[in-house]
Amino acid sequence: MAGVFFVYAVIRIPIALRWIDGGELARAVGVRPGGPDPGEPLPRFAARTAFGFVLGVFVLDALIVLVNAALAPGDTTFYPGASAVTPLAALLWMVGLMGAGSIVAETIRTRVVLRSIRAVLAATALVPAIILDARIPLYPFVAGIASGQGTITLNDVPLRTSAAQTPFVPLNPNPPRTTVPTRGPDAMVSGLVRWGELAVPAVNVTVLNNGIPTFVPTDVDGHYRASVRSGTVAVSVDIRSISSATWFDAATPAAMRVNAGGELSYPTIYMTRRINPSEPVVGASVQLPVTLRWQPQWQSLDAAVTYLVRVFDDGAIAAPTPSPAPQVTAVRVAGTSLPVTSLVASHRYRWSVEAWAQPRAGGPELPIGRSGTSSFATR
Repeated sequence: MAGVFFVYAVIRIPIALRWIDGGELARAVGVRPGGPDPGEPLPRFAARTAFGFVLGVFVLDALIVLVNAALAPGDTTFYPGASAVTPLAALLWMVGLMGAGSIVAETIRTRVVLRSIRAVLAATALVPAIILDARIPLYPFVAGIASGQGTITLNDVPLRTSAAQTPFVPLNPNPPRTTVPTRGPDAMVSGLVRWGELAVPAVNVTVLNNGIPTFVPTDVDGHYRASVRSGTVAVSVDIRSISSATWFDAATPAAMRVNAGGELSYPTIYMTRRINPSEPVVGASVQLPVTLRWQPQWQSLDAAVTYLVRVFDDGAIAAPTPSPAPQVTAVRVAGTSLPVTSLVASHRYRWSVEAWAQPRAGGPELPIGRSGTSSFATR
């Protein structure tokens, strides 16, 4: 009982002391800001106030049930009869009770039946509210007050209480949650990490299994193997965890499915080393003709390597950048420099380099290196 009066007092004291103007809300629960109206007998004002206090408990119950049903559908902490229609029914109860409160309170105050169309329409919301769920205004406070006499049960354990000292106990507390055993690994995934034809050892591979990441290192042959649960598997390598100064990126194959009891052979992950553009420096303004130079972040490779150089024209210096910017050069070379003769003065350009290696045993080329995008202007 004490908890009910405390919560409700927190709501109505600022209205009664004129700290806020309750307006329609104050009239809905039978309270007008301040004292009695001029000429209103004190007993009548006291009756109106007492009626509003009692009605407010039911309104507060409906509000709590509405908020709980909206934020936690199906939760029975505050209302044991929660269902799909509980939010609508609780809202109708609030509107209907406040409308009925306006009519009754004004009738007490003026001795004339209130004929406000809005109040009457609001009060009619009680009809569908009662049809949908007639018990909503009784929980949790009214039912908690009513349970002050006799025996209250908490998780099926009886608690003796008295009217003078009544703890607040929900009539239907949440039942204890049942722990569902976690299913263990029931499948395997394995694969290789390569740079060209070479194995990449001692690299942490991220295995994303049904949205949960685990990490497993590669052995000296670039091979990894991990226990997983049946479902989806996606494997990747985070270059930042190794050295972004040496490595540029790694291919990321699409996620795949593995069945219980099976072993998934994941596609090979090919890593690429970084290529640093050296000339022209980023943002430089250079004279024509221009020679592009770059430095691959590896010493040598026992394979035939070619470099694919791409140059894009971002337009005149004072003009907006076209979208998309036209590609003016796409040339393969064996060395680490390229004279470009197709450029014009007073233009802005972007360029990048890719490295490809031909496997010794034949087959398609493998990506082994990439650069970021560098830019310069001509004059």
